[in-house]
Amino acid sequence: MSVEEDVELKDLLAQTLETNGCLARIRAQLRASIFLALDEDIKLSRHQPLMNNKIKTHLETEEGKTMFCIVREFLEFFNLCFTVSVFEPESYAGTCYQYEGRQKVAKALGLDVFEDKTVPLLLQLIRIAQARSKSIEIDLNFNSTGGGRKQIL
Repeated sequence: MSVEEDVELKDLLAQTLETNGCLARIRAQLRASIFLALDEDIKLSRHQPLMNNKIKTHLETEEGKTMFCIVREFLEFFNLCFTVSVFEPESYAGTCYQYEGRQKVAKALGLDVFEDKTVPLLLQLIRIAQARSKSIEIDLNFNSTGGGRKQIL
């Protein structure tokens, strides 16, 4: 094979892998592997320069823990396995909080566990927030003339 043919084959292969999504998956796996290797190295040396105090502060509250579980469920819903493998150690999963699955998160949020499993919990929360913002407008008409006013709370 000549150098030109080799370059053409390489370009064709890269284009094919990009088109069918394999290249993006390989890149994600590589990023996850690199992060996990670095994270393990840091744990071994007992050196914590990468400690994220913002995350730690939020994880001190139940709302913060729930927030990270919502993100984790979102990643799981879309099968973003390599992103999960980076997210968990970076967000101190297993040490500062436990992700126990979609049903536990839904229950903690007061959502119907069996409501809609075709969308992630984050989308359900967005829909609830949007529906509430539309229903907050209250008619303050107290007289029978029909000349009331509306106030948005």
